[in-house]
Amino acid sequence: MELKSFTVESRETSGKGPAGRMRHKGIIPGIVYGGAKSKKNVNIFATLKQLDHLLHGKQGEHALVDLTITDNEKQSGPVILKAVQHHPVSGKALHFDFQRIDLKKKIITVVPIKLEGRSVGVIAGGMIDHHIREIEVECLPLDTPEFITGDITNVDIGGRLHVSDLTIPENITVLSDDGLA
Repeated sequence: MELKSFTVESRETSGKGPAGRMRHKGIIPGIVYGGAKSKKNVNIFATLKQLDHLLHGKQGEHALVDLTITDNEKQSGPVILKAVQHHPVSGKALHFDFQRIDLKKKIITVVPIKLEGRSVGVIAGGMIDHHIREIEVECLPLDTPEFITGDITNVDIGGRLHVSDLTIPENITVLSDDGLA
């Protein structure tokens, strides 16, 4: 997986009132945390359009980002999008969290499952019932796959595809249970 560029600015204000006023203007508050002791937590903001572009990209809500804080370059660097809070009705992003990462150390993240093929069970009139849509993995940040594939061609009605049946790259360790995919 590649690092996407993302540029933000730091913010001085915090709290419910200032955050609400920012959101009303189309600006979403966030935070960057973790990393070396020399790096402090930084309150940041991005435009809703900018954040939506990141969230609806290939990597989705677990994007690896080369973060640039325009007014605080010392705190910039590689991060992973750890959490996004959404409005319960509109679904718009309300807040986002970035966690600093070291590109040479393994991380734990989730990767979506992509089913491939046309199941013989579906051809016979059955339906696919997804139990999980993503699995938790451990790997180096740049080795994180966009998705993990599972071939359902030979799955008949009543058949199952387990996590162990998925095509896992060699440099990835699966942390999820061997449940149904």
